[in-house]
Amino acid sequence: MTRWDTAERKVREHDVKLPADFLGFLMVNALPLDSEKITRSGRQFFIVFTCKNVIIQDVQLFTLAIGLNTLNLLQRSQPSELPIIFCKELHQFRNVHQVSCTARLACIPSSLGPRGCILRPALFEEHSSADTPLLLSLPFLLHCKATLCLDKQRGLPLVSQHLGFSVPCHLGPTGALRIPSQKFTSDMISFLSQRIPKTSDE
Repeated sequence: MTRWDTAERKVREHDVKLPADFLGFLMVNALPLDSEKITRSGRQFFIVFTCKNVIIQDVQLFTLAIGLNTLNLLQRSQPSELPIIFCKELHQFRNVHQVSCTARLACIPSSLGPRGCILRPALFEEHSSADTPLLLSLPFLLHCKATLCLDKQRGLPLVSQHLGFSVPCHLGPTGALRIPSQKFTSDMISFLSQRIPKTSDE
C-alpha cells in the first residue's frame, strides 16, 4: 500500500479534483503493478465495469465477495440439487475508506467454466454492504486467462480459451457489466452436485 499512499498524497498536494471513479482508475494505472505482484502481495483489485468508467477498490486478503441480500436473491433461482453451503471463516477487507470484517463465506455452485465451478465469496452481512453484488476479482479472471470483449455488437463475451468456455455478458440497469453465473446444464448439475461440501457451519 506504500505506493498507493504516496500517489494519493501527491494528488492531495496538487489539489487534483476528479470524480472518485476516474481518480482511482488513473492512480491504479499509474502504479507499476503486474498481475504476479498483485497476487503474491495478497491484495486484489475488484473491478466493476460501467458504461463510462472503471471503479477500483483495493481489497486485502480475499478475492470474491457478495452481500447477504444479493445472496438471498441468488438462492431463489439456484437449482435444488446445488444448495449454497456456508462456512465460518474470518476475513478482513480494507479499502481507502474503512476496514470491515466478515465471519462467513458462501460456497456457491456456479455455471462459470466448462463444467461449472464452486465460488467461495466472503459474505457481507452488515446492512450497509448487504446489497453488494457478487464481485469477481482480477486474480480470478487471470486464473481463467479470460478476455473481455467490450463490444455490444459482439455480445460482450467473456472468453477463456485456456479453460475452453465463453460467457455472453450484458449491461444491467445501472450500467454495470453482468456476468451470468446460473446457466447450468444437466452435466454441470451432475458434476457440481458431487463436489458440494457435505457439511455446513450453519
